[in-house]
Formats: sequence, structure tokens, C-alpha cells
Amino acid sequence: MVRAFTAVAASVVLLAGCGGTEKTLDPLLNSVDKAHGAQALSALQQAQVAASLVKTESGGTFGTNAEDLAAKLQAKDPSKRFSTAPSAAPEQIQVLGGGGAALLVAQGAPDVYVAIWDDGNGNPMYYMGKQPPPFSAQKPSGVGWSDRPLS
Repeated sequence: MVRAFTAVAASVVLLAGCGGTEKTLDPLLNSVDKAHGAQALSALQQAQVAASLVKTESGGTFGTNAEDLAAKLQAKDPSKRFSTAPSAAPEQIQVLGGGGAALLVAQGAPDVYVAIWDDGNGNPMYYMGKQPPPFSAQKPSGVGWSDRPLS
């Protein structure tokens, strides 16, 4: 992943020196942003599976609180970073909630956050927006929320 990003970054620098870069650079940067969003959504979906396992193993709850859930998720999937701190990358997942509902948030592209809210009843909600969403124990709604993954 780092190699691919480095190659893209090098291409961006090279293209920036050429005339008419808007036609070349903008689609390239848009593709990179979409890739980061897809990577964040994939990481969140994997984390959601791990959270379901935690809920099953914890007697029907997502742990006692967000810190407990983050620690349990980290133990299940050390390939990602789980914490209660705001996400700054697709593989760095902010964990909010615990108990009856969980909110998993990852930053995709700069200024784009992707999240999955789950109460374990089989009806997760998906979020995409410029700000990370606040946690709610109730099913979220409003701008940025959908019952299907957003792209």
C-alpha cells in the first residue's frame, strides 16, 4: 500500500510540473480519495465482524464501554489500530459506544469520514461526511446516514 501511494504521489509531483494538469491531476486525486474511502469502509466492515464476535463472547453487549470494546477489538485484529481517539487514517478506527450499540469511525480521504453504527440487531447504519459523526445509542438518522454503504 505504501509503495502504491508513493508511486501515486510521485506521479502527482511530476504531473504538477506539466501544463494543463487540472485535466490529469484532478481525476487522479479523485481516484486516490475514492481508494482511501473504500479502504476505510473495508476496514470498518472487518471491524464490525470483530465487534459482532465481541458481542457474542461478552454475553450480548459490545463490552462495558468504548475503551473496553477498543481493547477487545485490538486483541481480535492487531492489523488495525483501535482506540477512542479520532481517526486520522483508514486503518485507524475510532471506537465509540459500547454496551448496547457501537460506532466505528475511520477517516478515508482528507475531510471525509466513514462510519458504521451497529446495535447488533442486523440493521447497521452507514455514514459518510466531512465531520466524524457523534455517537448515539439510538439508531442514527439525518445527513450522511444511510442503511447501505455509501460510496
